[in-house]
Amino acid sequence: MPDRVEIIAAKIEAFIRTDVIPYEKDPRTGPHGPSDELVQELRAKARKAGVLTPHILPDGSHLTQVETAKALIKSGLSPLGPLACNTMAPDEGNMYLLGKVGSAEQKARFLEPLVSGKARSAFFMTEPADEGGAGSAPSMMQTTCRLDGNHWVINGRKKFITGAEGAQVASSWRNRPTAHACFSSTSRTPRSAPCGCWIRSIVRCPADTPRSR
Repeated sequence: MPDRVEIIAAKIEAFIRTDVIPYEKDPRTGPHGPSDELVQELRAKARKAGVLTPHILPDGSHLTQVETAKALIKSGLSPLGPLACNTMAPDEGNMYLLGKVGSAEQKARFLEPLVSGKARSAFFMTEPADEGGAGSAPSMMQTTCRLDGNHWVINGRKKFITGAEGAQVASSWRNRPTAHACFSSTSRTPRSAPCGCWIRSIVRCPADTPRSR
């Protein structure tokens, strides 16, 4: 008898081959990928087929990492597959982290819109190398975050931000507030140790946070 991931993977493969691959020549796909209109059209089909965000189960639990790999490899049968099934980076990783360590408030504000396919997230990692930034090497990170009262203050510059364009709830693509969108910023956090060394942290913040663009 097939286990749960085999069933999920088979559904994804059937959906990709039947519904997604025919869209690969759709004129709404340009040099920078498919338009938002096309993405939402594909996601509506994925939702109907039961393969939207397939790595997160109806009860909110996640597939294991091994199961996720087995399922998501099927969404990669088409370049449009990950977007259609809502399994693309950086959202898949951000959903995993929020599901594992997010508070109830954070899950309601950030995770639920991502799982529903109505929001996209961005990941701030690379720093300008010509300013002494890390590039993409975490050990060389220049951006810092410090606790100031009940807020974290992030200080630094990021470049080549994954998913920054349009990282907001779908309704906000129509000039609505972006309260549910989130950005992820990788930075250094001071550790309470005599050596004064730093640890790496990922900070979530709303996309409309001042000076986050």
